[in-house]
Amino acid sequence: MIDSSTLHKRILQPVTAGTKDTSRSRYNACKHGILSAETLIEGDDIELYNGFREGFIHQLKPVGELEEFLVNRIVSCAWRLRRVICAESAYINIALGQAQEEYASDCYDDDPDGGWHNFVQELHERTELASLNRYEVSLERSMNRALEQLRDAQGYRLD
Repeated sequence: MIDSSTLHKRILQPVTAGTKDTSRSRYNACKHGILSAETLIEGDDIELYNGFREGFIHQLKPVGELEEFLVNRIVSCAWRLRRVICAESAYINIALGQAQEEYASDCYDDDPDGGWHNFVQELHERTELASLNRYEVSLERSMNRALEQLRDAQGYRLD
């Protein structure tokens, strides 16, 4: 059993060698903005975002601070989901452009799938795409959880 002073020291100690290497992953928020602390990042169209947000507010009709907070959470998740989809499409298009040269000669052989079958298999195995998929699933869960909480809050208010 760990005594409280040892636990306190462990909590306050800086993370050092032997911990997970975050030298690459710590920049994910800068690369694609999906994990950034702010909903809007450099390059986002503020007018488009405001229209997007107003559409959610109009449809979900929040009343009070709790409902407004939940709607803002839903908007943030939905906006980030748009960003994931854009990043995923861009990634696939870049990979597809590279693959067209690599597999072009394989597309006309006797195999009906040709080289594209190999391309799709390789694309499926890339970790970047898997990471985007994990972000997408996490954002969808967060958005659905906030929607459910909003429905509960609105149902409680209307009862």
